[in-house]
Amino acid sequence: MTLCSCPIPPGERTFLAMNPAGMRKRWTVISLLAVVFIAAYVSALFSFRAESTLELRFAGVVPPVPDYVIVQLDILEIDPALQKVWLRLIPEPAGGLREKGRPVPTRALTLRADGARVSFSNASTEGRTATVYAPGQTMTPTDVIDTLTNGSVGNFPFDRYQFNFRLSVTTPDPAAPQGYRHLPVIIQAAPDAGLAGFTFTGAVSRVEVADAMTSDAVELDITVRRSPTTFRYTILLMTIAGALALGCTAVALVVAFDPRYFQPAFLPWMSATLFAIVGLRRILPGNPPFGSLPDFLVFMWAETLVALALISLVINYLRRKPPPVP
Repeated sequence: MTLCSCPIPPGERTFLAMNPAGMRKRWTVISLLAVVFIAAYVSALFSFRAESTLELRFAGVVPPVPDYVIVQLDILEIDPALQKVWLRLIPEPAGGLREKGRPVPTRALTLRADGARVSFSNASTEGRTATVYAPGQTMTPTDVIDTLTNGSVGNFPFDRYQFNFRLSVTTPDPAAPQGYRHLPVIIQAAPDAGLAGFTFTGAVSRVEVADAMTSDAVELDITVRRSPTTFRYTILLMTIAGALALGCTAVALVVAFDPRYFQPAFLPWMSATLFAIVGLRRILPGNPPFGSLPDFLVFMWAETLVALALISLVINYLRRKPPPVP
């Protein structure tokens, strides 16, 4: 039995003679990159719960008295194109207003949302701003619609909006000049209140009520913004579209100055890129309408550059001389 004495190819000799310190350095860089990616991934998961939330700031809210009503606020839906927001008010009596053993009021209550209107919770109250609860009746949630102001969806993803309304609860009182009196209201954000793709910041303050014995109505002024993830994802898609367009333009310029660099594969590549940019535009978060800010910033120009680059390649292909016949 004889051992093979075949020479080792040059590439394998280079691999075997590789410096171990260089290999350790490469693995160190790869490990650091992996750690950074895992940290960013975990951070994104933790920020998911705290991103699309409803945050309420309170100003001048007095502590509850023996008889008061707690109202939880939840965001159901928002449509910036229609300038509408759908809210849910979840009232619950507290203190002396609450019947022992059951979460029902001991007296008649009227929940009023001035500045908004009752939505689809009860067909008989469509278009009104108040919901009446009889003594011993469960205070079912009330859905209301409010109008978004001070914003335009054309400014996506930098658009921001506001909506506000006044919330009050009254009960009949023969001793009051108007026959009713206001009860203190404690407004809270419902558990998991919020909506994916948006952040809500609300300011809650008490207002003077001139036609009642007490001044216990609350004013809500809520600002709506796009969530950080929506903003970052939009910027990412715009960057990708711009990079693709610049790459196609660079290749077209190189071929225009030196046709020897022309490759037939350039034509299907740029044709696919032309439609890929349209697909990137369609998956923008929230599906903003055509003519929004991203179209003017990136997508319209990216489509134009890719189309011109493709036309330039076609012209260069048609002007090429056929190869010589052997």
